[in-house]
Amino acid sequence: MALIKKTIVLTDKKTVGYASVIQVGSETGVKVVGENFSADMEAILRIGNKYYRLPLTGKKTETSLAAEIGPDDEIGCAVLLKGAVVASGGATVKVDFFTEPSFGTEQKEPISEEKKAEDREILDRLTKERKNYYSSVKNKVDELFVVHPAEETLSALIPDSEWVKVRYDGEDYYVVGRLRDDNGRVTYLGYGVPGVKEVRPPKVTDGVTTFLPEKEDSDKGYWLFFQNAESGKIE
Repeated sequence: MALIKKTIVLTDKKTVGYASVIQVGSETGVKVVGENFSADMEAILRIGNKYYRLPLTGKKTETSLAAEIGPDDEIGCAVLLKGAVVASGGATVKVDFFTEPSFGTEQKEPISEEKKAEDREILDRLTKERKNYYSSVKNKVDELFVVHPAEETLSALIPDSEWVKVRYDGEDYYVVGRLRDDNGRVTYLGYGVPGVKEVRPPKVTDGVTTFLPEKEDSDKGYWLFFQNAESGKIE
């Protein structure tokens, strides 16, 4: 699966935040973070020669984007308050020039047949049945639980389970879990990412991921999927 992630630091006179663009398969996500960012601001994002406009929701804004990132594309971002730039970083951004009106529209760039085939291959691998799967990966999973810190929230939410946080880029992380039966035997492996209910994970995982709120009626939680420890099949 193609994965491209680019992060730039946003500064004014001092460092104030960062912007990340990540493409997984045919899906692209954006994260804009800054301690002083607020809902009355907006971000202008540049990817290569294309521009995108994003209303901020507060100190941390996450959304999906109808765009593809080339490995050599420069990215830039400018954060505006009432039209004035309050922070910027990366490639030069012409704030008065947009080729796209806003995020959240129905305008989407076409997904290539190659990427669609790649996504289907990934899903086929996730749903392929195998025998004695857990025994083949047990050593690697055990190592994760020794090296990485526990994720106590998920362990409390899901009975007879234990989870760890695996950090991969600063504050970003994914979770790995083991679910056991009454006899202590591992029956499922769990995987997921923290997120919000309104922002779905990549489409390649449609039908296999489930959103679990961290508290009742909360919009924050985890997108999770579970793998049968015996067969390796996603269920």
